[in-house]
Amino acid sequence: TYRAGDLTTRHLVHPWLSHLLLASSGTAIKTLTYGVRKGQLVSGHFEPMDQARAKDLLRPYLHAFTQGNSGLLVFPFETCRALLSHLDKGRALPDALEQIDQTWRDPNAVTDAQDPYWSRLIESPLALSQFNIDQARTLLDPITAAWVQS
Repeated sequence: TYRAGDLTTRHLVHPWLSHLLLASSGTAIKTLTYGVRKGQLVSGHFEPMDQARAKDLLRPYLHAFTQGNSGLLVFPFETCRALLSHLDKGRALPDALEQIDQTWRDPNAVTDAQDPYWSRLIESPLALSQFNIDQARTLLDPITAAWVQS
């Protein structure tokens, strides 16, 4: 069971990896998560899975880690989720990147661009390559697909 103060997809990364590690070792476990989103209680879980499936799902994370991606963040998490959301809605990549870039540059919005770490590493979402986006999808889509909100 994991508790997060503010429960967004970003807060599911640690429970998801723990869930996969336990399942890949043969432990059939249901991982519960709960927290708050916009002042409302949010809870959900990851269902038990068989060992072979867990190993398959864990493989891309281990590969990313061995390639130096220790935080599993290809680029800033909220920017990543917003971009993938725009792409899933059928927006063309240049349009989706432009929309995310506008949000980054909005001085009144709380964005990843205001984070000192990310602002030094990435000047703008427009600099992202298709490789970055594909890697983000590989690492983040399984989390959102597996989490069942209660």
